[in-house]
Amino acid sequence: MVTLHRHMYSQWCHYPWGEVACQTFRLIGCVGCALISHAQEVFHGQKGHRITGMRITIVSGLWLAILLALVTVSARDGKAEGRLYAEGEVLIRWAPATGVPHEVAAAREMLQVQWQAQLVGRIRQLGIERWRVPQGKVFEVVRELQALPGVQWVEPNYLVRLASLPAWPVGMRMTFAPFRRLSRPQGLTPNDPYYQNYARRYLAPLGVEAGWELETGTPDVVVAVIDTGIDCAHEDLQGACWQNPDEVVNGIDDDGNGYVDDVNGWNFYEESPDVRDVFYHGTHVAGIIAARMNNGRGIAGIAPGVRVMPLGIFSPRGVGTYYDLIRALLYAADEGAAVINLSLGATSYSYGEALAVAYAYARGAVLVAAAGNRASDRVFYPAAHPQVIGVAATRVNGQRPGFTNWGSYVDVVAPGVSIISTIPDDRYGVLSGTSMAAPHVSGLAALIRSRNPRLSPEEVRRLIESTAEDQIGPPQQDVPGWDPYYGYGRIHVERALNATATASGPLSVGPPVFPQLPWAPPCQEILVNGDFEQGLQRWNASGVTLTSTTVYSGTQAVQLSAEQGGIISQTVVFPEQWLRATVFLAVRIETTDSGEGSDPEVPFDDWLEVELRDDQASLLLLRAGNTSDSVIYGLEWDEVLVILPAETLTSLRGQTGEIRVRVGGDGDGLDTLFTVDTVRLCVITGRTQAYFPWLMTR
Repeated sequence: MVTLHRHMYSQWCHYPWGEVACQTFRLIGCVGCALISHAQEVFHGQKGHRITGMRITIVSGLWLAILLALVTVSARDGKAEGRLYAEGEVLIRWAPATGVPHEVAAAREMLQVQWQAQLVGRIRQLGIERWRVPQGKVFEVVRELQALPGVQWVEPNYLVRLASLPAWPVGMRMTFAPFRRLSRPQGLTPNDPYYQNYARRYLAPLGVEAGWELETGTPDVVVAVIDTGIDCAHEDLQGACWQNPDEVVNGIDDDGNGYVDDVNGWNFYEESPDVRDVFYHGTHVAGIIAARMNNGRGIAGIAPGVRVMPLGIFSPRGVGTYYDLIRALLYAADEGAAVINLSLGATSYSYGEALAVAYAYARGAVLVAAAGNRASDRVFYPAAHPQVIGVAATRVNGQRPGFTNWGSYVDVVAPGVSIISTIPDDRYGVLSGTSMAAPHVSGLAALIRSRNPRLSPEEVRRLIESTAEDQIGPPQQDVPGWDPYYGYGRIHVERALNATATASGPLSVGPPVFPQLPWAPPCQEILVNGDFEQGLQRWNASGVTLTSTTVYSGTQAVQLSAEQGGIISQTVVFPEQWLRATVFLAVRIETTDSGEGSDPEVPFDDWLEVELRDDQASLLLLRAGNTSDSVIYGLEWDEVLVILPAETLTSLRGQTGEIRVRVGGDGDGLDTLFTVDTVRLCVITGRTQAYFPWLMTR
């Protein structure tokens, strides 16, 4: 859920003077802190450069900013603050009807009769249905359905949130006196006034002006903006919005895609073709990507010649669900988006989201997502999905702002502090957050695909990463090569475009490849008693107990205490020829410990690790801990799925290996209890296909 004021404090109150200032302005949504923080950034963010004579006229939108800062928003049916899912809604994928038709029918009947549930939506491409169940019964329904053979998977309809922080109040008009001119590199310099007088200070170091000499984008390259909608009538976005060539406004679904009159895109929250921005965030993101250049107005986008596809999934209060996000991802992929920008996210994992990301990636879309504003290295989805380019934020001078996330899923960084862009009604506003960093990367991806549309998403990613400017931050964080704080470095437009060989032709598109659940044919199970229904038979175990009161499926599970330590392992034999191995397990975390440990790479006091080993190699499949999403956040079970090509562990062919689960803690007396159930390890021995390793955890 979106809680703007909570995230604003994390950005602005870390300054030495911020605590007093933030407390002073607490009752007005920290608007004062926003102005102070911005002034600190503008006057001191880049040594020797000042804005003088700055004038800000705050109009009625200021009161909207104050309201948004003070009110914790809710989902469409009024959820309490902190809830991670839409109350009264679950997403279900039924087992294939050809395999267990009677079980599917029985599960449907139970859902309708016992729970009085109603079917309220379908995602036909993935076979997912959205059901409304009684309020307060979501996890009871999920638990009961998970045990039925007719259900492939079921989960709450999780919420997603925006990933931005207001730096200046929205709803304002601004004028600037020019500041001291930066040294001018050779290249194209737009005449757009806010670019020249403001945005150029953080865009010029990216090599945009020399890059624009090579490419400004083509209109057949479309960037889907899954957000709050876009003000396509904005003066600086004229002609920038995608037009569906197969649809007209006539009340008929002309192109047969299931959406009537979707001439510019679709509002999935309202189930409407009205894609106008309901919150301001989407228009701001769209301007960073594709604001028109050299029109004498506003700013210049990174890719001013491409088009943006407005896909709304958020309510006017700024909250959305995974159900709408999944449908938007599929729509973008099916309508040919070359790039998908996701300035949003949550710490919850959704298997449905993972399927949708895989679908879009396989259809040829480059996916870019914000790394999150939690000042943490906790995973943040969808940025943490391996097919997605995760983007953290930097200041003008290359330093990391206090709010940005970091971690193993950060691929690159881009400007994300005090970014000026378009907001509805021909206005311009300044926002901060990884929401603002991500569209800089999406714009670069669009320029690369304009220059060479034949490149695959993976090739585009490699170009962005290999040409990034490394070591722009503190040497203790921004080390040579990849690091968790800056990834491969700050994007560089000129370098990336110079490294892109020109070509023409259609976008590179491949068939979708979905991960199968590990127990589905033709996967051959090689682990025995993974559901612990025969106790600990076939397992080597130490320091663990069996439980029948807390189970993911069946009647028993195994529990491991971090304070006491514990380990379970089982020896497995791999066949001579195998193409892919799939590991699945369910993990439940119950903790009284909130400590994050001393190692930034392992931010837990108490931890759990899952490994696949042999006598030559060890592969870490999962690391979780007391600060991971847990029962106290409303997440009853983590579902972990890892799909590994045979090349990952070439030694495991016709040899024995071991799957091992172990836990540990810091011995502080505050315990974490890890419950493990439904462990699966199976292998595919069928025809050769191209698979990528995935680590998916809710």
